[in-house]
Amino acid sequence: TETFGLAVAEAMSFGVPVVAAAAGALVERVAHETSGVLVSPRDPAALAAAVARLRAEPALRARLADGARAAAGRWSWAAHEVATRAVYERALLRSP
Repeated sequence: TETFGLAVAEAMSFGVPVVAAAAGALVERVAHETSGVLVSPRDPAALAAAVARLRAEPALRARLADGARAAAGRWSWAAHEVATRAVYERALLRSP
């Protein structure tokens, strides 16, 4: 898995419900059954079953797509700017 999960974050920002291995940064990016589906790493049968389930259940697919879009908003540049600014402001307040 990649370190940041950028491909997953980008897909989620477009409302794509993600099926991903429960490993690395993907565990932080994908909320199981909320914004996507996490499966055991190195388990191709579980991966195939999760994809098949999304294909077969349009309501689940739509719910996860909405959750994916909402979750991706937390990783926008604007959200990072606000969080970074808050860190600097707290640091400045603690400075002698």
